[in-house]
Amino acid sequence: MKTLLTALPNYIAGSISLTFGIIYLVKSSFLKYHGQALEKKWIHVEREVQILMLALMRVVGGGALATGFVILILQYQFDKYHQAWIPTTILIAGGLLSLTSLYAMLSVTLQTKGRPPIGVILVSLLLMIVGFFLNS
Repeated sequence: MKTLLTALPNYIAGSISLTFGIIYLVKSSFLKYHGQALEKKWIHVEREVQILMLALMRVVGGGALATGFVILILQYQFDKYHQAWIPTTILIAGGLLSLTSLYAMLSVTLQTKGRPPIGVILVSLLLMIVGFFLNS
């Protein structure tokens, strides 16, 4: 039971990453905050811009999906074998995704009317930091 409680923050963070990845991979149009940033509805965006936006969303989705799987698999391995390198690797992989996402989302927030889900990314980063200390 103790192992599950110490691992829970990373399992939640990995699940958040997987969820983001799936959403960005399967959406057939941009997200609400993208429309807010452009101040346009999807149907009013030029076809070439739609294609580019979906392609970029798929790249981000693939990265989030991969990172989520890495976090979940490494946490599971740590629960079984307690290898010292795993908590650091989880924090680095997840931290890179979170920090680059925050950078992108803050630029949208500060320069447009778009309101991306910064809070979710901050919670995920905080969970990985807590998970790092609980695993160490």
